[in-house]
Amino acid sequence: MSVKCFQAKVVCDTPEKREYLWLTHTLFHEALRALIPHLFKMRRGDYGADFKEIYEAITDNQNSFAKLEPITTPKAWRSKHADTGDTKNRWADLCLAVNREGRILFDRTQTPFGFGSEFWRKVCEMAIQLIHSHDGLLADWRKERAEWLDNKKQWEAANPEYMAAKPTFDAFEDEAGRLRGSRKRWLLYLEFLQKHPELAAWRGGEAKVAPLTPAERKQCRRPGDQFEIFWEKNPQLAELNRLDRDWRRNFARFKRRPTWTNPDPELHPAWFSFKRGQTYKDLDFARRTFNLNVLVGEDVKGRKGKWVTYEFRHDPRLLRLRPAEQPVKVGPNKFTWLYSDPLLKKDRPAEVKGIKLVFRNRHPYLLFSVDIADEKSAPLTRPGFDDKRLKRKATAADIPDGTRILSIDFGQRSLAACSVCEFIKGHPERPDAVFFMKLPGLKFGDIGRHEQTISRRSSRMFRAGPRSRESRHAPRGGTTFREFRRHVLKMKDDRYKKATRLILDAAVRYDAQVILVENLENYKPDLERSARENRARMRWNVQRIVEFLDKSAHPLGLRLWKVWPHWSSRFCSACGHPGARFTIPRKNAWKRFYERRHGPIRKPVTEPGGQFFICSNPKCPRSTGIINADVNASLNLPRILADDLEKPTGQGKTRLWRGQEYNPKAIAEQCQQRLDEHFRSKADLAQQTPW
Repeated sequence: MSVKCFQAKVVCDTPEKREYLWLTHTLFHEALRALIPHLFKMRRGDYGADFKEIYEAITDNQNSFAKLEPITTPKAWRSKHADTGDTKNRWADLCLAVNREGRILFDRTQTPFGFGSEFWRKVCEMAIQLIHSHDGLLADWRKERAEWLDNKKQWEAANPEYMAAKPTFDAFEDEAGRLRGSRKRWLLYLEFLQKHPELAAWRGGEAKVAPLTPAERKQCRRPGDQFEIFWEKNPQLAELNRLDRDWRRNFARFKRRPTWTNPDPELHPAWFSFKRGQTYKDLDFARRTFNLNVLVGEDVKGRKGKWVTYEFRHDPRLLRLRPAEQPVKVGPNKFTWLYSDPLLKKDRPAEVKGIKLVFRNRHPYLLFSVDIADEKSAPLTRPGFDDKRLKRKATAADIPDGTRILSIDFGQRSLAACSVCEFIKGHPERPDAVFFMKLPGLKFGDIGRHEQTISRRSSRMFRAGPRSRESRHAPRGGTTFREFRRHVLKMKDDRYKKATRLILDAAVRYDAQVILVENLENYKPDLERSARENRARMRWNVQRIVEFLDKSAHPLGLRLWKVWPHWSSRFCSACGHPGARFTIPRKNAWKRFYERRHGPIRKPVTEPGGQFFICSNPKCPRSTGIINADVNASLNLPRILADDLEKPTGQGKTRLWRGQEYNPKAIAEQCQQRLDEHFRSKADLAQQTPW
């Protein structure tokens, strides 16, 4: 079952309606701050062993309201779970005894926020959720700290020589630790190393330091240049400095223990959820109206609720929801709405599970949580995994005939190269379609340039002098260029969501049951791109797309399979012979990266990560043996899934392919000769280039 969240802005035609919503929000937090301390005292046992046992029963079951009701009201309480003799219902016996003795936590009907049971139920549920969330953070922190202490102990046992010299470094850090990252600190550190020759003998060698000469200092413009020369002259100190930096970066301190933060209506809000029939009713998306049960005033007993009609400006996607003529039952779930899916072009059963009240700059918004029933997927099992039906590991031959697979090879210059093929008797047939997938209006390099701009401006900002107009520090509690960073994050989110939509559209359009993607853990960077761009491509561009695609494909009845792309870019998809990737560098890139190795004349050169692929087989079915490298890889992914791609055997440098030695360098040289024959001059390059 998939869950979608839609946003709507509440239209308050009178100030009183807005005050009602804000009053409900603030009193919800007041009740939370009053209840949570009692729950912590129950857990610690401050109220006695019986209250502690009741709290343990509350944490084991989501129905916290039923267990807190008898110990927060003086009214006589009865339950069918009490006096049954069942150990699972011991909490009911304890609650009954506490209620009869009058030892309740507090009388919620006499407090200023003594509202009805439907509001109090949400308070109890949210209080338990907040405590569970905090306990989860503490558990993760303790687990990470235990692993950190274990790694620290192993590291110190493996480096006893450094631990003997560590007190000397600690003394320097106590004196110059406040100047961390500054130019003065690095100069003091250099003087410190030169004044302590005993550090050079940390491995039992000679206690002697080769200092920098005045001429060497003069030729260095930055402290980092001085250290490069100093480390070359003192390799023992360089290794000791590496160990010290490693220890202080990983084991000097551990992150702080998570602390509890009380909910606050403005600083740390917890959002109130309305429940159908109890706190909201008469929801009509066509008229954009519904009734909310909100807190509006006071009486003798406390706050009381009132049904108020509100209008809202909703997300246009909410118009795809309409009430079902009859409830639709899918498994154990019952759905009373229908969602018109624009992708599948059919109605899917849906249900509005709740409406959450959210405030942004004191203006109320609504978040509609909608559950949508999943489409049934074909009973397919990925080859290599256990199948209970077969009672063995599935193979490509177990894929039913007629299964259509959309293969995707994510590219550097476009979003992806795609191919669609059909499996017959466990083998892929000739592809039905081959195409590129591009995102309109969004380029990967634009986001990289934005991040470079933020980094450059931030460094320039903190280097600004006292007379500079630019501020040297970020505002208190804020970050530098906050709005710019937020814009970059939105660009990233927009990119992977649009990319996921394009892939799903293609899968539905070509009637594919499986989406096949490559596992890019061993991604090779592009030489012409910066390290930041190559790192970012793996961190969020491909990774986030695959993660979001995995969540979005299953509800539509599609399956997402991953295969290792090893050898997919080194073998021809037409004849199966090895080949090499090549590129035609730009003029600026040629002068910067290629001119030293290949001469001043620009020409196609073979290199890993190139844009095109050329086959080494002179009798390749392709006339020139040249194809886009991403297209070639996407055509090879189904062959890898079916184990049809003939790969080299062996390990290390001694690999064999079809009884011959497989040498990537020799193959690259052979492919380079074919390229030189195809493109002998710059004029021929413009005429004969098939792309």
